[in-house]
Amino acid sequence: MRNSVLSIVLLAGLCVSEISIGAADIVDVSILQLIVTPEKFDGKSVRLIAFCSTAFEYQGLFLSKDDCEQGITKNAVWVELRESDKKRSSEIDRRYVVVEGVFTKDKGQLSMYSGTIHRITRLDFWGSSGQPRVPKKNQQK
Repeated sequence: MRNSVLSIVLLAGLCVSEISIGAADIVDVSILQLIVTPEKFDGKSVRLIAFCSTAFEYQGLFLSKDDCEQGITKNAVWVELRESDKKRSSEIDRRYVVVEGVFTKDKGQLSMYSGTIHRITRLDFWGSSGQPRVPKKNQQK
């Protein structure tokens, strides 16, 4: 009986450890991690901050504003925008954004990028006027 109870508890623990919901599924990554080790994040839901371009055939999340302006697409991932994001593209274009979606190592438009973000669930400004947010002193640990 004691072994049966122990087995059930262990089995339940294994089942619970396999269950993941909502935000727990999302991996916080830097765009640099996606560029350097795309195979590690292939097929995973990710959250990242990057510089966004929504221009036609130049939709990307870039490592930096300079990389975007210089057209260095290997320092970027292609982003498949939702229709709702396309409608507000003038608001998010050329700004730092926080993005949540599924990453694939597919090279994006004309195989020019270092991966693709699709199935976007979140695309919001990061900071104001495209500048990264800096935590206030009382928020730092």
